Amino acid sequence: LMEWAGSQIKGQSIKSTRLDIFLLGVEMEQTFNHALHRKNIEFLNHATAGQSVMADENHIKVVLRNLISNAIKFTDTKGTIKLSSAYKENRVIISIQDNGKGMSLEEVSKLFSPQTHFSQPGTLGENGTGIGLLLCKELVELNGGKMWISSKPGMGSTFYFSLPLDQEYA
Repeated sequence: LMEWAGSQIKGQSIKSTRLDIFLLGVEMEQTFNHALHRKNIEFLNHATAGQSVMADENHIKVVLRNLISNAIKFTDTKGTIKLSSAYKENRVIISIQDNGKGMSLEEVSKLFSPQTHFSQPGTLGENGTGIGLLLCKELVELNGGKMWISSKPGMGSTFYFSLPLDQEYA
C-alpha cells in the first residue's frame, strides 16, 4: 500500500502555493474539534501568523492531519497538543508536540521503516496501520523538506518537518 501511495504521489506534479501555517492550524483545530473535546485535549496554535511556506496545500494538509490525529491518539485525557513554527535559514520548521505516551529510541527508529509497519494502540485503544508517518515523510520530502522526531517514554513526542520559506515573506 505504501509503495502504491508513493507511486501515485510521485506521478503527480507538485502544485506549490503560499501557505500560512497558522491558518492551516486553525483549520486543523476545527477538523479535530470533536476528537479534542472527546479526550479533553487542549490544542495550542503557536504557529506564527502570516509566516508562509511554499508547498502543495493538499500534501501539507495530509501531513498535518496525520500528525495531529496521532498526537490525539497518543495523548491522555486533559493533555495538550501544540502546533508551532519557527524560521531557520530560509526554511520554516513546523512542529506538532504532545505530552502523551512518548516512545523509546528503538520505537522511533521503526517509524519510518517500510519493513516494520510499526503501530501501537492509542490511550483509548485506538488502532492504526503504521503507514501514515511513512506517507507524511514522502509528502514532506516531495515538497523539499525533511522530517524528524524527538520523543521520550512518558513525556510525549514532537514531530518536526521543514519546508521552504516563501521568499516574499523572507
